[in-house]
Amino acid sequence: ISAEGELIIAHNEDGFPQLRGDCAIVHVTPDVGLAFTSFAYPGSLCGHTFAVNEKGIVNTVNNIRAVHRPEGMPRQILARASLNATTLDEAITLLTATPRAGAFHHTLGQMGDSRLFSVEATGSGSSVRELAATFGHANHLIHPQLATIEQIVT
Repeated sequence: ISAEGELIIAHNEDGFPQLRGDCAIVHVTPDVGLAFTSFAYPGSLCGHTFAVNEKGIVNTVNNIRAVHRPEGMPRQILARASLNATTLDEAITLLTATPRAGAFHHTLGQMGDSRLFSVEATGSGSSVRELAATFGHANHLIHPQLATIEQIVT
């Protein structure tokens, strides 16, 4: 979505409604790595829902329920690690090149960078699309490159 030439990333969080009163927006300044602000579920790693880091990288995440989940880095760890990236390209490389367990969709943007990306990352492969128009994504794979990956649509 573009408003007056600016990119807008919007995200709704659709987790367990029972947690509604226990969630928060937190600002984290780790001893090592970049500071970030993130939505937080109780007992969950910050950075796997929607967040922005001190370099202006925005990462919004959709849960993907791919049936095949090989051994690899947990998807929540990778989403959090992407917040240490200083550029969009670095974040995309981390999310797509690391062997992963589980699957997520990421919408990625960065202040000062005119690009916006849709990244579907699964244990069986990844797809990266640069976005040029209004775009929507939910909790299932939609990129044609990953059409053969079996998934449970929620």
